[in-house]
Amino acid sequence: MYQKRIQMQHIKQWGEIYEIYKRTNRNNILKNNGHAKLFYACIAIYSIVSISASFFKDTYFFTSILAIFFTAMIISIVFIYILSKDYAEELKGHPLFSKSKYIKFIEFKKHFELNQNLSIDAIPTLLEWEEIRNQRFDTINFFTNPITLIVLSAFLAQLFTSISSTGKSVEILIIGSYIFMAVMFISWTAYDFLSSNKKRNFEICRLLRWIQIENQSQRVDT
Repeated sequence: MYQKRIQMQHIKQWGEIYEIYKRTNRNNILKNNGHAKLFYACIAIYSIVSISASFFKDTYFFTSILAIFFTAMIISIVFIYILSKDYAEELKGHPLFSKSKYIKFIEFKKHFELNQNLSIDAIPTLLEWEEIRNQRFDTINFFTNPITLIVLSAFLAQLFTSISSTGKSVEILIIGSYIFMAVMFISWTAYDFLSSNKKRNFEICRLLRWIQIENQSQRVDT
């Protein structure tokens, strides 16, 4: 009975850790830090650029594609830059594109410490539980994410089929390219939701280890 209670405790704790992980994705951090208007404004700008570029697809095809691409890149940089200003003291000296994972860590650590059912002393057991549950895991990057691969495979298959079976290959290629860029940007903004379970658990274990290391450092300092 005691062993069963301990197991249930670990299951419950991991469930709460998953909830913390969801609450600390990019979109939620932006909204919780008072940047919801900026987030929706950037989405609106991207939509406007995409629609406007469609009117020039016949004469400025590659230019319009580049405009959409660079708009998405600029928006992603703006998101990271705005959030990094909220944590300027903690992230001072770090490269811009490495700040995103540290921002997540700061927010994850804050929620972890506020949770009454979780404690730093429990981290070794939680990590051991996950190691036993999933002996092997791969760091799956964005472009090998299962959902992303399904979407891209379906899109490319349909695109090539349409091109080979109709005479409007250029027009279909143009439309397909716009759809592709839209899918890429939407997938980026929803990246945390599209992450596989293995990658999610890998990132959570890394965050827990960082919390543990910081706690050990604080003990040494005191």
